[in-house]
Amino acid sequence: MGETRLACAGIGYAMGACGSVESFERAHYSGTPIGESRTWPAERVQEEALRDAAVSAQDERVVVVEVTDGLAKALARAGEELADADVVLVCEEGAAIALTRPDRPAPKIYATLAVPEPDASATLDDLVRAALSLYHRYLPPGPENAGVSCPWLCERDGAPLRTTVGELTLTGANTRDEIAPVDWHYATDVVLLPVCGKDTEDLIAAVTRVKEAVDEGADLADLVADDAEAPLRAVFSAKPDAMARELDRALTSLARAHAEGKDWASPNGSYCAVRPIGADGGVALVYPGLFTLYAGLSRELMRLFPVVHSALEALALDTGAVEHRDLVQRLLGRVAGPEDEAGLERELVNDLGALCAIGVGFTTAHTQLLRALLGRRDLGAVGYSLGEVSMIIAAQPDTRDFWALRSLGAMPVLDDGIAASDRVVRRKWEIPDSDPGPVWGSRVIMGDPERVRTAVRGRDRVFLSHVNTPGEVVITGDPTECAQVAAELGLPSIPSAHSHVFHTPLMERGYFESAFDQPVTVDPRVELFSAHENRPFAKGDRDLGDKIMTMLSRQVDFARVVRAAYVQGYRYFLEVGPGGVCTRWITDTLAGKPHVAVPLERRGAPAVNTVAGLVARLASNGVPLDLTPFLPVQKETT
Repeated sequence: MGETRLACAGIGYAMGACGSVESFERAHYSGTPIGESRTWPAERVQEEALRDAAVSAQDERVVVVEVTDGLAKALARAGEELADADVVLVCEEGAAIALTRPDRPAPKIYATLAVPEPDASATLDDLVRAALSLYHRYLPPGPENAGVSCPWLCERDGAPLRTTVGELTLTGANTRDEIAPVDWHYATDVVLLPVCGKDTEDLIAAVTRVKEAVDEGADLADLVADDAEAPLRAVFSAKPDAMARELDRALTSLARAHAEGKDWASPNGSYCAVRPIGADGGVALVYPGLFTLYAGLSRELMRLFPVVHSALEALALDTGAVEHRDLVQRLLGRVAGPEDEAGLERELVNDLGALCAIGVGFTTAHTQLLRALLGRRDLGAVGYSLGEVSMIIAAQPDTRDFWALRSLGAMPVLDDGIAASDRVVRRKWEIPDSDPGPVWGSRVIMGDPERVRTAVRGRDRVFLSHVNTPGEVVITGDPTECAQVAAELGLPSIPSAHSHVFHTPLMERGYFESAFDQPVTVDPRVELFSAHENRPFAKGDRDLGDKIMTMLSRQVDFARVVRAAYVQGYRYFLEVGPGGVCTRWITDTLAGKPHVAVPLERRGAPAVNTVAGLVARLASNGVPLDLTPFLPVQKETT
């Protein structure tokens, strides 16, 4: 008979507790067992599949094929029907797929199918699950990825994803890239509900009215009465069935927090600023150092925002760094457990070139997401150490140029990881290789930078390399002498997990091997703040590479850079990339001054909560944002 090619353009799914494709997708993503709590009418499943494919049974010729003697035979019959029909619904209990010809335009195509001789073993349920994984480019929970769902990147050649179900071959479609960058409601039930008031008393009254309406069964979508000009704006973050508890939290504690002059926040990310900063405050993106990647980074974020997935995938393929693709896939969560996670992090520490290239990829993808959410391009940017390199790359009008990335990853001072620093130090200090002891290390000291600077003055093997905050510094050099300095000062200190010769006199400009010689053009609407001179780069500066090399060769004072951005009017600091460490440093540096510092992601925290909290904080402070993607949607009535 030969192969038949079909396109899956719509899915209907109503099995057990899942009454829609969206709820099934979330269960599939999280690995939640699907119960058998109710049976859904077959008509509803079919209607859902047609709606998902943007097809009306009244407007187009739709043929229904039931799976009675195996899926392969049903698909073969569907292929025959498509000679005349526009759409064929293949249906089985609890599931349906809307099939079209591959060349037929459709707003959503989950996958194309190659159907062999009709003796393939598969079920429609298997087909639905595989098509969803291809469309969302997500691997369901399984033993190969430690029982968690994680992003599924394209293969090395950039070809579409493929999988098999029985003997059926499914190929992922490329239409996913064309979808709006926010898929919030597909990935999570969490919604944002803004409530406004003239003052705290008026706001509490408004919250009370909303709570009463929720208790009476009102649709949350009908309670949205957002006013961007309102003096006070509380933005609640919760799942619809938990919104009443979130409102109760506010009624219990919001007034007290405001009376004490404090912003109100909840663990779920709800927020209400007591004195909103307003729309005039500048927004700056913050780029951390590139040595802080961790397993699970952006795993959830890429589900919530497909633009992150697309951008990161494009970065991996377009830079020629495809050898890092497997490392990225493992970072996203495809690991076998804690031991594999620890091994991955050790592997990256010993391949700093890969770590830097991948770190730049994540921060650039995050930048694209935040710019899409903010809907603005007049931004500031603050970098920390090598974070200034990713800051410049992300500020390029066309990131396909990837200034310095390939050269940076190939530098000898990086490609051997921590061994590179050891080699430099042994040569400069004439330490024989036979000496087994550690020759280089760093120590974080909690104390006044001037005190520490005085303590290391005159020493030739200890250097003050970083000033993170007005009360936190890093000294680098001989590990024994670093410990002696900390002991003499009597200040709390801890050794750093990793150390490098950056920001010390041992870091010679020649080590960069022309990595930054290529001219770079950055978006003139982005103001770049650098530790080179603790102020912004001049607009149109063509010597950024030379300044980056100078910056990486001497002490970095991040606190001064942050204060410089604040003086220029920046009040909102959004940290991209992994972690959230820079957020803490900014909070300490600007203590007592009105500002918002928040990370896009934080290790150990669900991305849904961090993103919802970020959006809620910005909106509550008066930053112009389109909240539509996050607002409650109308309940489906059945």
